[in-house]
Amino acid sequence: INKELINISIRLIIRESMKRLFIYLLGVFSFLLLSMNVNAKACTSKELADLQREAGNIKVNHELVRETKTTHLYDFFDNELPETVQHTDTNIKINLYNLTKNLFIVESVKDYNNYDNEIVLYGSPRSSLEFVNERTINYKDTSNGNYTITLNKLNHYIDYKFEIYNNSDICDTTLLKTVTYRKPKYNEYFEESICKEYPNVSYCAEFITKDIDLGNKTLEEAVKLEAKNNGYEKQNEDEKPGEEAVNFLGKNLKYFIIAGSIIVVGIIGYGMINKRRGRI
Repeated sequence: INKELINISIRLIIRESMKRLFIYLLGVFSFLLLSMNVNAKACTSKELADLQREAGNIKVNHELVRETKTTHLYDFFDNELPETVQHTDTNIKINLYNLTKNLFIVESVKDYNNYDNEIVLYGSPRSSLEFVNERTINYKDTSNGNYTITLNKLNHYIDYKFEIYNNSDICDTTLLKTVTYRKPKYNEYFEESICKEYPNVSYCAEFITKDIDLGNKTLEEAVKLEAKNNGYEKQNEDEKPGEEAVNFLGKNLKYFIIAGSIIVVGIIGYGMINKRRGRI
């Protein structure tokens, strides 16, 4: 019995000690939080205006980068052959400009790759797509304030969210601006024959930032209608160099003949007048 009482007493003492330790640690943690809040410096209106001006200068765009590469062919046994082929690699670069030392960016992305390939069974809705994979971009990560993200993912969208904050050594860290940007994806209609004839039509852009809706039209109908409404002329890629000029001359031949006849008649008339004056 005495041993059992002793064990119970020991357990009670340990439990009470742990409780007091927890309360002590909680108090220390709360004190640190309060100290941080007391020492935090609120942004003045001028500081905030200056920081927002710097954040407003941050711009985002994208560019296509094509690189032609030469590679060797291989036989069935993976032996390199002397024959070579050329192919073009296309990448998309997302460019951020004008980040300063007073700012940093929290980047997050919404990648449509898995979302587009998600299999939905029995009418179930797709899972919601959220911004994930946050990373921080500081001035030291840039080249004179410019930052580039290079991607070879061309067949799906990627939405970017860039949240721009000020550094805490100036004043309280504050969200100054949010920029969203969509990486375009390759347009599956780009290589259709009708798009070779009307490359300026929006349906035929090589890269798009929103899905194309043809409605109840075929691609050919939609392309020709837009071309007609915007005055886009059909381009014939089969024409050889110089044929465009020949075709232009052919279409306007009668006008050249009329103009040439007028010039010839004028020259003859002028010569006859001069000849008569010479006789006089």
